[in-house]
Amino acid sequence: SAEEEEMRKALEERRGVEDGESGCLFPGGRGGKILERLVERRVAFREARSGRVQALSTLLDDLA
Repeated sequence: SAEEEEMRKALEERRGVEDGESGCLFPGGRGGKILERLVERRVAFREARSGRVQALSTLLDDLA
C-alpha cells in the first residue's frame, strides 16, 4: 500500500526506528500497525533484544 511504501522509505532514511518510535513517523497513530505489516511481510526486521526495526535494504547495505 502507499502507507507501507511511505513507512519503508522513512525506515531507510532514518536507518531504522527504535521500539515505540513508529507512531511519530506516520500521522494518526497508525505508524505502529503499518510497521507491523512490514515486519510480517519481511520487508522490515525487528531486532529481538532492542525492538529496533530496520528496512531489509538497510540490513543488506550493512552486510555489503
